Amino acid sequence: MMARHGLHTERVLENEEARIHHRLFQIALVPSLKPLKYIVTQMVREKNQNENLIDYFDRINPKNVKFCKTQRETILSDPSCHSYDITLCFKIIQEYCDKVKGKHDQVWTTPGDTLEYYITEIKNKRNDFMHKVYRGNMGKFEQIVHEMKCLLRKTWEKIAHTFGTDTSMDILAMEADIKKIKEAPFENIRVYFSELQTTMITDGVESMKENYVNNLSYVPDVHLLDKNLGVRSQIKVLKVFTEMQIVYEEERKNITMDEWFIELEKIHDRQSKKSRFLLVEGVAGVGKTTLIRKLVLDWASGSSNIIDLGDFEILIYMQFREKHINSMALLYTSVLPFMRGKVDPEYLMMLTEGRNVVFVCDGLDENNPQSIQLFKEILDYGAKIPLTVVCTTRPNEIENLLLMLPAQFSCLRLQVLGIHEKNRPAFIKRYLEAQKPDIDPQSLLDYLNRVSTRMQEYLRFPYNLMCLVMLWILNPGVINSLTTATELFMVTLNETEKKLKTRLLKKGAELSELSENIDSLVNTLYDIALIHHGSGDIILTEDSLQSLKNECSWLKLGWGDISSTFFTQHISWLDNKESSYSFPHNGLQDFYAAMSILKKVEDHIPDKKKTKTDVKMALIRNHCSLDQIHFILRKVDEVLDSPMPTRNLRSVFQEIAAEVSPDIRTDQLIRRSQNILTHFTGILHYRGKAFTEERAQELFLLLEESGIQDTEQWLDLLELTKCDETLCRLIAQQFPIGKSIKVTDSRTGAYTALLPHINKNKVNIHIQINCEPKQVLHLEKLLHRVQEKQWMLRLVLYHEFRQPKPGGSSLDVALKQLRCSMLRFQGQMSLTFLETLPNTLQDLRLSVANSDQYLALSLYMSTVKSRLPLLANFRLHIPARVVDSELLQPLPEGLKLELIISKVDSDTVEWACRTASVLQPKESRYCFLSLPGVAKSTLVCHRLLEVLVRDGVRMAKDALLVVSPKLETKDENQMKESFIAQLGCRFRS
Repeated sequence: MMARHGLHTERVLENEEARIHHRLFQIALVPSLKPLKYIVTQMVREKNQNENLIDYFDRINPKNVKFCKTQRETILSDPSCHSYDITLCFKIIQEYCDKVKGKHDQVWTTPGDTLEYYITEIKNKRNDFMHKVYRGNMGKFEQIVHEMKCLLRKTWEKIAHTFGTDTSMDILAMEADIKKIKEAPFENIRVYFSELQTTMITDGVESMKENYVNNLSYVPDVHLLDKNLGVRSQIKVLKVFTEMQIVYEEERKNITMDEWFIELEKIHDRQSKKSRFLLVEGVAGVGKTTLIRKLVLDWASGSSNIIDLGDFEILIYMQFREKHINSMALLYTSVLPFMRGKVDPEYLMMLTEGRNVVFVCDGLDENNPQSIQLFKEILDYGAKIPLTVVCTTRPNEIENLLLMLPAQFSCLRLQVLGIHEKNRPAFIKRYLEAQKPDIDPQSLLDYLNRVSTRMQEYLRFPYNLMCLVMLWILNPGVINSLTTATELFMVTLNETEKKLKTRLLKKGAELSELSENIDSLVNTLYDIALIHHGSGDIILTEDSLQSLKNECSWLKLGWGDISSTFFTQHISWLDNKESSYSFPHNGLQDFYAAMSILKKVEDHIPDKKKTKTDVKMALIRNHCSLDQIHFILRKVDEVLDSPMPTRNLRSVFQEIAAEVSPDIRTDQLIRRSQNILTHFTGILHYRGKAFTEERAQELFLLLEESGIQDTEQWLDLLELTKCDETLCRLIAQQFPIGKSIKVTDSRTGAYTALLPHINKNKVNIHIQINCEPKQVLHLEKLLHRVQEKQWMLRLVLYHEFRQPKPGGSSLDVALKQLRCSMLRFQGQMSLTFLETLPNTLQDLRLSVANSDQYLALSLYMSTVKSRLPLLANFRLHIPARVVDSELLQPLPEGLKLELIISKVDSDTVEWACRTASVLQPKESRYCFLSLPGVAKSTLVCHRLLEVLVRDGVRMAKDALLVVSPKLETKDENQMKESFIAQLGCRFRS
């Protein structure tokens, strides 16, 4: 179990240094805070008892002071100011106190006999104590305590002088406090610490778990149904969660979520580091956040199949998009609401030392300066104290992450590929059951079975599947032509606007203005999505919210209708009130942001038809003659037909970066806008306008700058967006092509687009199609592209080889017309196609479904040596009893022979062995023999061996005989010995 390995087991307060730091903590928490809190109370003497401090200062001394979210919540919830800490008191004094210099005055940091310098020193000392800057023995401790007593005495004296009050009793109380902290029996402190720790581990952690369940349980909404308008989704993550495909980044081995911490522990044991780091990478929208929510909710519920998850006593969750939490202290406060106000936030960190803690950090690629500061603090903490960190990111941030990761961490790197094709029906059933339990999902599942392979890349994303289900419920026909995420979001947006329009018309809205008003409002949504992406805001800011409400009022669109159509209500971590809004999913927000960029790029290009209509109407209103009107419209035509300068894409990112913050560089914004640029590419193609050379070049460079550089990333882009031909040519020029290319089912579209632009001779292309060929989009076109190139082809149609059809290959017509060099073919083919096989073929693997197909093959194989002089390997697949035994003939001599006889059971063992014997040439031996289905019983396996020997089947040296399903280990070992002894071949089940 993980809890037994490498954890800090020493009691937190046992050694001398820990005891010293604990006493210093107490000095920072009690006597150091009192003078700053005293100043604040002097500042607000005229405040009403129940009036919060922000309202009070806005009333008497209005300033635009920015408090962080936690500070603001503390102020609003505590009019008495009793729960304020040193940091908050210091900020209030600097911003509002008229008895001190302005916050930018050097007096605050210049040593001298000033109140400003003294309270700055108190704040700095407090931070030093909390972060364990001081190290040493009791002698050093005595010196520090003496210095603190002097500093606090001088501060109280300055307060008395500044405010005209008597602080002599406060000085005596301070000295008494310090004496008590310094000299009190340590057991008293230990008991206090133990009581606090017990409270945190029981009530504190319980409130943490409730917090997670309340805030993370629900999946993003797809606002296309009238059900539950105005509220967040009621569908729970754990109800619809479906196992995702996850692989080791290096070995490409599949791993389940249940095994994460087991594999992490194995690496940790090998590397013997202090802490553990689990990196979970994947492209935008692939399901990383869903996995993280599943992890957190499983921990909170206490029931999980994830091995070792229950060993963690505390789980601290953070989102990199959150910009209001910039320190571990604030993070602990946000996730441990029960402890808020009971103990200083920094003190919570000490309470967790010695406990098994895991930090779960979601979305590194969406970071901002505040969240990066927090993340670095977590990593530094893990370099000193053993802990576990789980972090998700898109691929473009991995390089920066690995540079940040301290050497004290062992690291396991995983890649999320999305929901595997075989698991998608389960996801759809669960999601549809949650949304519309009265609807039978079978027709949607039938559709998925027909198209899933050709749309494999597009459908592996959970949110995309959710949108697909919603569209199918509303308008089944609309999903038939969708093959990219961009198209999906475009159609989803159209359906959303349609639903909104219908609702508003029912409420009495005017049809004549409605479409135009909705378009105007949606354009504003696009801009807000882009601005919020730039700033890293998860939820709508007050400015954005007010802007939208104002526009709704001006356009006569109800805010309730708009918010329930386009946003999800956000539940605050701090006050548990549904008071703010967010876009339902960051992938959808990225799509909106891409639409905003498109609008900004094309805003200055006038709509020709609309412009001419407006000019004509203006001329008519001004009583111009027909000749004048025709003359002016001709001139307008000339202007509109002249080349219009296009806006530079980079300038849009520069504009957004400048608008958001001076701290955000344009290149940083571009680097985390990869998904936006991908959608932008797809939108341009969707609109059907050809790219100019300049636009394609600019977009290519931005995509490269955003982090798309390796082969798989470019292929993802091509598969997910349907790139313009001009852009494809630029990609092909940079595409790393070696001596061979491998194309799988999900890459046919990408390579079909690329191949015309790859100018290279003597390339071997391996096309491996694992599913029904007719389901694979672009496959026939891809074969035509290969023929044009005259490259050497290896074509594997694995599904047709495994499941031959009586009617023959669905690709037969295209194969007959294929004229190119070929090294290998595997699949099913007719006699007419067999006769067109090129004489370059070296490896032929065929299957037959009936006697007619076998006869055609047998006829061809009788002359195969003259037809295919280079043929060296031949594999044949025959399902049991589909061919009349009387028709069987020996295969040609001189070939490496491999035979598969499928669907073998106890009733067909005799037929299978007889077939193997008849097909075997006199002078040949089988190099491979497979009989799927035999191993349902060891008795059948023994019978198989007996009949093979009886019928004289011969196996080559080191040949392999395979059966299925898997045998028990002891039975398999026994069969291995028997097959080696009697047939001289290896055996495997």
